[in-house]
Amino acid sequence: MVDNWHIKYICDILQEETERIKNRIPKEKDIIINVPPRSLKSFIVSICWPAWSWIPMPSMQFIGTSYSSDLAIEHNVKCRRLIESDWYTNYWGNKVILTTDQNTKGKFENTHNGFRRATSTGGTLTGTGGNIIFCDDPINPKKAVSEVERKNAIDFFTQTLSTRLNEEKIGLFLIIMQRLHEDDLTGYLLQNEKNNYRYICLPGELENAEVYPKSLEKNYQDGLLFPARFPKDSLQKLKSRLGSFGYAGQILQQPSPEEGGVLKKAYWQYYNVRPKEFEDIFDSWDMTFKDLHTSDYVVGTVWGRIGANCYLLHMTRKRMGFVESIKAVLAHRERFPKLKRSLIEDKANGTAIIELLKKKITGILAYNPGTNSKIERAHRITPQLEAGNVFVPVKQIATFDVESVIDECAKFPNGVHDDIVDSISQALIWADEKKSNTLDSMGWF
Repeated sequence: MVDNWHIKYICDILQEETERIKNRIPKEKDIIINVPPRSLKSFIVSICWPAWSWIPMPSMQFIGTSYSSDLAIEHNVKCRRLIESDWYTNYWGNKVILTTDQNTKGKFENTHNGFRRATSTGGTLTGTGGNIIFCDDPINPKKAVSEVERKNAIDFFTQTLSTRLNEEKIGLFLIIMQRLHEDDLTGYLLQNEKNNYRYICLPGELENAEVYPKSLEKNYQDGLLFPARFPKDSLQKLKSRLGSFGYAGQILQQPSPEEGGVLKKAYWQYYNVRPKEFEDIFDSWDMTFKDLHTSDYVVGTVWGRIGANCYLLHMTRKRMGFVESIKAVLAHRERFPKLKRSLIEDKANGTAIIELLKKKITGILAYNPGTNSKIERAHRITPQLEAGNVFVPVKQIATFDVESVIDECAKFPNGVHDDIVDSISQALIWADEKKSNTLDSMGWF
């Protein structure tokens, strides 16, 4: 056992909540705790907390969830082993007695009607409620990039777990997890229900990270949360293994690294004056026609190309339906008379709009960037950005929000939206192919 200040801090919070529920005091807020892996979070919450709570209140009912049933059951079994240990029974065996008719790996009860039940994200809980419901890592770190996996975790919490407290005003929801994506369960709750949660964030180090509440910074030693277990050299090794995205989320609790991941902020060049002439002016469209508040945006970016250099001239970004999307493409042509090519990916919504636009204007290109993987596309354009060949306007002359472009690209693939990235990657891949074809025709290759 390697002790650290954050262990007592979390234990004190859990103890206060157990005693509050025992005394039937209404809660102020539910709780979210973000903390790095291997910092004893599961040992404290999933194993020790129920066992401790049964000492002052043996009738306490717990539901514990994790991203997989194997992990949830493993925590359940370890909690039961603690309760059945000689040490525990020597002190409290006369008070906490497990029943024999309900004593399985997935659920065990005591003679006071208290129980601890385990389930996984997406599991069933029909007919079951609890005084305390905790989510210990609701998303598998290896699957956090998947929008489906993230949505499953959010839906399970909001549509299933949210109705399972025995008493809404007194019972407690607790989420303890490492951050994995800007739109993971923590991100969703902070965006949509922030006022309902007490938020605690304990990054592994202070550099490029923030602690909540701020007053806890004084407990960090040399800027480190847990120097005995995670000194600076160990954190550096973790950064190499996890990469910038993994390290920013799992260790710093900031799922998008400040400097960006694949498409770093430092890569972009800025122009103060727009060049007078371009070899090509074209636009690139990422199409979604649902026109819903929850859908992605339709994005069209307008580009000017001079040799290897590409200049972002304008951007349209809006949730639009089919007809409005058609009008947006036509509006670009009116605004930029020399715009002669429009790139639209030839799949899903793009196929329908391509056929209609070809009847209205020339230069509609049904384009295939060569891969369906958004991450692969981003990696394909990274050399152009690193080489300083991609320019955006300074804020003073821009017709769009340049910061939103840089920010979304920096957060990719862990950001909430990626429609700007899709439009830009398609444009730059095409421009690079166009440049290569020109050089090839001149006999350079």
